[in-house]
Amino acid sequence: HLPIFAKIENGEQLAQDTLSGKHPTLAGIAHILNHFTQALHESNVQLSERKGEVPEIVQAYFTLAKQHLGALEAAYRGRSIFPIRTDDSIYMSLAAFREHLLSQTLQSAFDQAAHPERLFIGAIVQNCFGTDGQVCRTGLQVTGKDKNGRDTVEQFDAPPDENG
Repeated sequence: HLPIFAKIENGEQLAQDTLSGKHPTLAGIAHILNHFTQALHESNVQLSERKGEVPEIVQAYFTLAKQHLGALEAAYRGRSIFPIRTDDSIYMSLAAFREHLLSQTLQSAFDQAAHPERLFIGAIVQNCFGTDGQVCRTGLQVTGKDKNGRDTVEQFDAPPDENG
């Protein structure tokens, strides 16, 4: 079900601008990460098909990370990509996978903040609306225990999300 990120218009140019170190953008970073994630997915599929061993899988990951992320690391090593705020603001980062209570979570954060005007939220929201022909799925759900007492997990088909 890749790509995880929507196609970014002018993504190659935004990535180059980001890698130049002079004009970074979140869209440029997302474009770089998408290429890495796609390559990693393709590598994992190939390794899975031929029953790759753990050392080979780990080596493939590090090789791809260096290939796709090395330039980003080199461009910003020792410094922040974006300016660091010094205004007493509070940044809350959250991820929401098919979370129908997200609006209540956000409202609660602002309601409970001593200074809501200082609160900034970055949210990664993953919803499935079933409009692209893909079947919506649940996240991993614990379905039991294996012989070693570890959780076993599965994904299941699920109805589309009602809100976003």
